[in-house]
Amino acid sequence: MDPRDPHHLVAVFWEAISYDPANPGNRQKRLNWAWSRDGGLTWQSRRFENDLYSSDPSIVADRDGNFYIEAILTPDVHLDVGSSIGVLKSTDGGETFVKTADIGLNRSMDKPYMTIDPATGALYVVFTQSIDLDDFDEDGILNDGDLDGQYADHPCTGGATAHCDDNCPGTPNGDQRDTDQDGIGDACDD
Repeated sequence: MDPRDPHHLVAVFWEAISYDPANPGNRQKRLNWAWSRDGGLTWQSRRFENDLYSSDPSIVADRDGNFYIEAILTPDVHLDVGSSIGVLKSTDGGETFVKTADIGLNRSMDKPYMTIDPATGALYVVFTQSIDLDDFDEDGILNDGDLDGQYADHPCTGGATAHCDDNCPGTPNGDQRDTDQDGIGDACDD
């Protein structure tokens, strides 16, 4: 809703444009939006034509009546390459939107959400990110590198990077440097 006009509404949604009943997870979705200037009595709509799978959209309006949409955009729903959370902006009341930003490129992301700080007008976007449960920080050193079923019980020390547990599993540190030899990697030491 436009904060300056309660009868000016803009909604965002996705539309399944192809669907395979034999494989319900295999569908193509496209971002759509609609706007109304009479409190929802009549609507006009458009589709964001970009040949990208889109999902999980949300919309906010700033204090000046500009609307912002965020949505997951990806060329292939089964790959992270080229994926982003796209941020689109409308300065004409929701009739047209232009992509203004890509966030979190080439990551597996889900459930984005967006809000605007009413005092400053700052736009905030958050999302969940899938993590590799075997290597939280994706530095190539396994959390449970000694494969004994428990991580952090045998941390990498003395320059070792194999057959030992990541000594700082929340921060990438491929060299596993531990200068003070306390079992906690330098990347995690205060």
